[in-house]
Amino acid sequence: LAPMAREEPFVGYDDVGSWVQRHWRHATHRHEAAATRIQCAFRRFYACGRAERLRIQRKALIAAVMASEATFEDTWVVAVATREESAREAAAVERRVQVLKGFLKRVRAWMQRRRLTKAKAEALQSETQTYAATKIQALVRGHIARLRAYLLRHPEIALNRER
Repeated sequence: LAPMAREEPFVGYDDVGSWVQRHWRHATHRHEAAATRIQCAFRRFYACGRAERLRIQRKALIAAVMASEATFEDTWVVAVATREESAREAAAVERRVQVLKGFLKRVRAWMQRRRLTKAKAEALQSETQTYAATKIQALVRGHIARLRAYLLRHPEIALNRER
Protein backbone atom coordinates (compact mmCIF):
# COMPACT_ATOMS: atom_id res chain seq x y z
CA LEU A 1 0.00 0.00 0.00
CA ALA A 2 1.08 3.54 -0.62
CA PRO A 3 1.96 5.57 2.41
CA MET A 4 -0.51 8.16 3.47
CA ALA A 5 0.42 11.74 2.98
CA ARG A 6 1.17 13.45 6.25
CA GLU A 7 -0.11 16.82 5.23
CA GLU A 8 -3.65 15.63 4.41
CA PRO A 9 -5.43 13.41 6.77
CA PHE A 10 -8.56 11.49 5.76
CA VAL A 11 -10.78 14.30 7.07
CA GLY A 12 -12.34 16.63 4.53
CA TYR A 13 -12.98 14.17 1.72
CA ASP A 14 -16.53 13.36 0.64
CA ASP A 15 -16.04 9.67 0.54
CA VAL A 16 -13.46 6.98 0.81
CA GLY A 17 -13.37 6.49 -2.97
CA SER A 18 -12.13 10.03 -3.70
CA TRP A 19 -9.47 9.75 -0.99
CA VAL A 20 -8.25 6.41 -2.37
CA GLN A 21 -8.13 7.82 -5.91
CA ARG A 22 -6.23 10.93 -4.80
CA HIS A 23 -3.54 9.09 -2.83
CA TRP A 24 -3.19 6.01 -5.00
CA ARG A 25 -3.21 7.69 -8.36
CA HIS A 26 -0.03 6.05 -9.58
CA ALA A 27 -0.52 2.70 -7.85
CA THR A 28 -3.54 1.33 -9.74
CA HIS A 29 -2.24 -2.24 -9.84
CA ARG A 30 -2.06 -2.18 -6.05
CA HIS A 31 -5.48 -0.64 -5.93
CA GLU A 32 -6.92 -3.37 -8.17
CA ALA A 33 -5.19 -6.09 -6.18
CA ALA A 34 -6.56 -4.66 -2.94
CA ALA A 35 -10.04 -4.38 -4.46
CA THR A 36 -9.81 -7.97 -5.64
CA ARG A 37 -8.72 -9.11 -2.17
CA ILE A 38 -11.56 -7.18 -0.56
CA GLN A 39 -14.03 -8.66 -3.02
CA CYS A 40 -12.61 -12.12 -2.40
CA ALA A 41 -12.86 -11.67 1.38
CA PHE A 42 -16.42 -10.32 1.10
CA ARG A 43 -17.48 -13.11 -1.21
CA ARG A 44 -15.90 -15.66 1.13
CA PHE A 45 -17.65 -14.06 4.11
CA TYR A 46 -20.95 -13.99 2.20
CA ALA A 47 -20.49 -17.61 0.98
CA CYS A 48 -19.62 -18.83 4.50
CA GLY A 49 -22.73 -17.12 5.87
CA ARG A 50 -24.86 -18.62 3.09
CA ALA A 51 -23.30 -22.04 3.64
CA GLU A 52 -24.03 -21.77 7.38
CA ARG A 53 -27.65 -20.80 6.65
CA LEU A 54 -27.97 -23.73 4.24
CA ARG A 55 -26.39 -26.05 6.82
CA ILE A 56 -28.91 -24.87 9.44
CA GLN A 57 -31.79 -25.34 6.98
CA ARG A 58 -30.52 -28.81 6.08
CA LYS A 59 -30.27 -29.79 9.77
CA ALA A 60 -33.81 -28.46 10.37
CA LEU A 61 -35.06 -30.40 7.34
CA ILE A 62 -33.32 -33.57 8.53
CA ALA A 63 -34.82 -33.10 12.00
CA ALA A 64 -38.29 -32.65 10.45
CA VAL A 65 -37.82 -35.74 8.27
CA MET A 66 -36.61 -37.75 11.25
CA ALA A 67 -39.64 -36.60 13.28
CA SER A 68 -42.00 -37.51 10.43
CA GLU A 69 -40.21 -40.86 10.05
CA ALA A 70 -40.65 -41.50 13.76
CA THR A 71 -44.35 -40.68 13.45
CA PHE A 72 -44.56 -42.85 10.33
CA GLU A 73 -42.70 -45.64 12.11
CA ASP A 74 -45.18 -45.47 15.02
CA THR A 75 -48.06 -45.55 12.54
CA TRP A 76 -46.41 -48.42 10.69
CA VAL A 77 -45.94 -50.40 13.92
CA VAL A 78 -49.60 -49.88 14.79
CA ALA A 79 -50.66 -50.88 11.27
CA VAL A 80 -48.51 -54.03 11.33
CA ALA A 81 -49.80 -54.95 14.80
CA THR A 82 -53.38 -54.39 13.63
CA ARG A 83 -52.79 -56.52 10.54
CA GLU A 84 -51.20 -59.29 12.58
CA GLU A 85 -54.07 -59.12 15.06
CA SER A 86 -56.55 -59.23 12.17
CA ALA A 87 -54.69 -62.21 10.72
CA ARG A 88 -54.81 -63.98 14.10
CA GLU A 89 -58.50 -63.19 14.43
CA ALA A 90 -59.11 -64.36 10.86
CA ALA A 91 -57.27 -67.61 11.63
CA ALA A 92 -59.33 -68.04 14.80
CA VAL A 93 -62.52 -67.35 12.87
CA GLU A 94 -61.39 -69.81 10.18
CA ARG A 95 -60.79 -72.46 12.85
CA ARG A 96 -64.25 -71.78 14.30
CA VAL A 97 -65.78 -72.04 10.84
CA GLN A 98 -64.01 -75.37 10.29
CA VAL A 99 -65.26 -76.63 13.68
CA LEU A 100 -68.79 -75.51 12.84
CA LYS A 101 -68.59 -77.14 9.41
CA GLY A 102 -67.48 -80.38 11.06
CA PHE A 103 -70.30 -80.09 13.60
CA LEU A 104 -72.85 -79.47 10.85
CA LYS A 105 -71.50 -82.43 8.90
CA ARG A 106 -71.98 -84.68 11.95
CA VAL A 107 -75.47 -83.26 12.58
CA ARG A 108 -76.46 -83.87 8.93
CA ALA A 109 -75.12 -87.41 9.11
CA TRP A 110 -77.06 -88.02 12.34
CA MET A 111 -80.24 -86.57 10.79
CA GLN A 112 -79.81 -88.70 7.67
CA ARG A 113 -79.36 -91.85 9.78
CA ARG A 114 -82.42 -90.88 11.79
CA ARG A 115 -84.46 -90.30 8.62
CA LEU A 116 -83.31 -93.64 7.20
CA THR A 117 -84.13 -95.41 10.47
CA LYS A 118 -87.52 -93.70 10.60
CA ALA A 119 -88.22 -94.53 6.96
CA LYS A 120 -87.27 -98.17 7.57
CA ALA A 121 -89.47 -98.25 10.68
CA GLU A 122 -92.37 -96.68 8.77
CA ALA A 123 -91.90 -99.11 5.88
CA LEU A 124 -91.80 -102.04 8.32
CA GLN A 125 -94.86 -100.71 10.17
CA SER A 126 -96.70 -100.18 6.88
CA GLU A 127 -95.76 -103.70 5.78
CA THR A 128 -96.85 -105.11 9.13
CA GLN A 129 -100.14 -103.21 9.01
CA THR A 130 -100.78 -104.40 5.46
CA TYR A 131 -100.01 -107.99 6.48
CA ALA A 132 -102.21 -107.71 9.58
CA ALA A 133 -105.09 -106.16 7.59
CA THR A 134 -104.79 -108.90 4.97
CA LYS A 135 -104.85 -111.60 7.65
CA ILE A 136 -107.83 -110.01 9.41
CA GLN A 137 -109.73 -109.77 6.13
CA ALA A 138 -108.87 -113.38 5.34
CA LEU A 139 -110.01 -114.50 8.79
CA VAL A 140 -113.28 -112.52 8.53
CA ARG A 141 -113.96 -113.83 5.02
CA GLY A 142 -113.17 -117.34 6.13
CA HIS A 143 -115.47 -116.97 9.16
CA ILE A 144 -118.31 -115.59 7.02
CA ALA A 145 -117.80 -118.34 4.41
CA ARG A 146 -117.85 -121.02 7.11
CA LEU A 147 -120.95 -119.46 8.67
CA ARG A 148 -122.78 -119.46 5.32
CA ALA A 149 -121.73 -123.02 4.64
CA TYR A 150 -123.05 -124.04 8.07
CA LEU A 151 -126.32 -122.23 7.45
CA LEU A 152 -126.65 -123.93 4.06
CA ARG A 153 -126.19 -127.28 5.74
CA HIS A 154 -128.63 -126.44 8.52
CA PRO A 155 -131.48 -124.29 7.07
CA GLU A 156 -133.59 -124.52 10.27
CA ILE A 157 -131.03 -122.44 12.16
CA ALA A 158 -131.22 -119.79 9.45
CA LEU A 159 -135.01 -119.59 9.85
CA ASN A 160 -134.77 -119.21 13.63
CA ARG A 161 -132.32 -116.45 13.21
CA GLU A 162 -134.54 -114.52 10.88
CA ARG A 163 -137.44 -114.43 13.34
